[in-house]
Amino acid sequence: MTMTDRNRWLALYVLCLASLMIVLDATIVNVALPSIREDLGFSQTSLAWVVNAYLLTYGGCLLLGGRLGDLFGHRRLFLIGISLFTLASLACGVATSQALIKSRPDLVRNVMKAYVEGIHYYKTHRAESLAILAKYLKTTDPDVLSEVYEDVGLKLTAAKPYPTLRGIGIMLRELAGATGKSAAARPEDFVDLTFIKELDGSGFIDRLYKTTPVVASREEPRAIVTAKEKPPSPVDKTKSVATATSAAAGQGYTVEPGDTLSGLARKHYGNALQWEKIFQANKATMKNPDYIYVGQTIIIPS
Repeated sequence: MTMTDRNRWLALYVLCLASLMIVLDATIVNVALPSIREDLGFSQTSLAWVVNAYLLTYGGCLLLGGRLGDLFGHRRLFLIGISLFTLASLACGVATSQALIKSRPDLVRNVMKAYVEGIHYYKTHRAESLAILAKYLKTTDPDVLSEVYEDVGLKLTAAKPYPTLRGIGIMLRELAGATGKSAAARPEDFVDLTFIKELDGSGFIDRLYKTTPVVASREEPRAIVTAKEKPPSPVDKTKSVATATSAAAGQGYTVEPGDTLSGLARKHYGNALQWEKIFQANKATMKNPDYIYVGQTIIIPS
C-alpha cells in the first residue's frame, strides 16, 4: 500500500468517525428525555421536538457548511468544527447538579479553578498549545493550527468563563410555546455563578494574566550577573541605543486579552507575518514571542 492509499484510508476512517459522532449526538439525547420531561414539564409531543431541533439544525446548516468549505477549505472548516465540538463537549462535561454543589463545594471550586487555569495556560503558552492541537487534530498545517488557536481559543474562549445567560434565555423562549413552565423560568435558575464570581472577585483570574508565564526547565538555576559585576560592553551599549531609537520610532501598546503578535501585526501592518518586526523591537523585554501577557506594555514600530 502506497502512502497516498494509506492517507485516503485514514481520511475515510476520520470521516466515518465524524459521521458516527453526528448520529450519536442525535440519539444520545434520548437518555436525558425522562429528566427533561420531569424538570420542564414537557409533553410527549414536546419531547419529540427536542430531538427534531438538533436534526433540523444539522440539516439546515449542511448547505451553509458546504459553501463555507468551498470558500475557506473543507479540511480547515472540518478542523474548526471539531474544535468547536470539543469546546462544547467540555462545557457540558463540567456541568454538575445542585446536589453535588451543596454536598462538595470544595470539589466544585477546585474544578472551576483548574478550568480557569487551563484557559490561562492555553492563552499564554502558544507553542505548547499549538503542539497539543497538532497532536489531537492530527495535522501539522501551521495555518490551520494558528487559525484554530486564535479564532477558537483566543477569541471565542473567555478568560472569565461566565455562562451565557442570554443564550439560555433564547432557548427558554423557544421552548415557551411548548410548555408554560419554561415560559416562567429564568436563565439564572439554570446556572450557579457562586464559584466563578468568587474567583473573579478575589482577583484570582486577573492575577493569572498579570503574572509573567513561567516555563518549567530542567536546567540548574544560574546566578544573575548585575551591571556592577560585569559592565556592559561597547557592543551592548550600541544595541541599547539602537533599541531605544527603534522604540522611540514606534508607539506604545498595552496587551489586551486575546492579543497575539501575529494578530497585532495583522491589525497594524495588514500582514500577520510581520509579527517578527514587533518581536525585534521588544526583544529587550520579550524573551519569547509566544509569551505575552495581559497588561504588558510593548512597542509597535512604525
